[in-house]
Amino acid sequence: MMLKNAPGSSTSIVSQLDKQIIAQVNLLIPNNPLVSFTDLNVVAGGNAVWPLLQKDAKAALQRAINERDQTLVVNSAYRTIAQQFFLFINKDRLGIPKVAPVGKSNHQSGLALDIEDHDGWKPYLKKYGWQWFGPSDSVHFSFGGEGNPNAQSYKIAAIKAFQKLWNLNNPDRILTVDGDVGPMTLARLGESPIEGFSKGDKSSVNPLRRVLRLTDPLMQGEDVRELQQALIKMNFNLNADGFFGTTTDAAIKKFQQDKDLIADGVVGLVTLKRMGLL
Repeated sequence: MMLKNAPGSSTSIVSQLDKQIIAQVNLLIPNNPLVSFTDLNVVAGGNAVWPLLQKDAKAALQRAINERDQTLVVNSAYRTIAQQFFLFINKDRLGIPKVAPVGKSNHQSGLALDIEDHDGWKPYLKKYGWQWFGPSDSVHFSFGGEGNPNAQSYKIAAIKAFQKLWNLNNPDRILTVDGDVGPMTLARLGESPIEGFSKGDKSSVNPLRRVLRLTDPLMQGEDVRELQQALIKMNFNLNADGFFGTTTDAAIKKFQQDKDLIADGVVGLVTLKRMGLL
């Protein structure tokens, strides 16, 4: 199915295409790639969230989270131009009052977050360089403000990444790789398959798998359910309900202890590998 005809209300429908675009972005910016912040005390507010930031923005976010010592709920972070296209063309259908055109959103810069409890987080984020957008978009914060000099190069890379990906798969209909969202690039974006192209690397975003842990509110999702099902197969007594609660936490700590791992209940890449889930 083409992106311009994608149904539903969530940008998660283009996640496979997203992975290929993100992989291309990081190839274009090898010295300062987008980095995951799933190792911080954060919870994704949905399965369409790509937890990626520029390194400086992540470091500042970590300082703010450490100081407040609470879990930050993130509803949007890095957003590919495929996601932006979906939101922009469906904004009236979805009842979204304000959506930037493709390539114009600061979410394509790796310097933006939409969060919950913006009033509570505002003084902490602001202290470390995150600026609040204002009441017209109260959930939105950007590192260094909308005029951050590091923003534009990543916005351009977001567009070039798609153009390169398109050309790899359509040698007979080549786009100029100029980082500009012209009519031709916009049209080809709409024609892109939501399930991803036949050619294009997805491996560089595999480490984006969430770090799971006991948090307030509880982490939930299919990745938690998969973890629980693996524990049940190992004869741990718990329900695969998709919520990372105290029973799951206790089971993980016991597994880690049995495998001579640090028994902290934090399910990162090492624990997942020992469980056979990677």
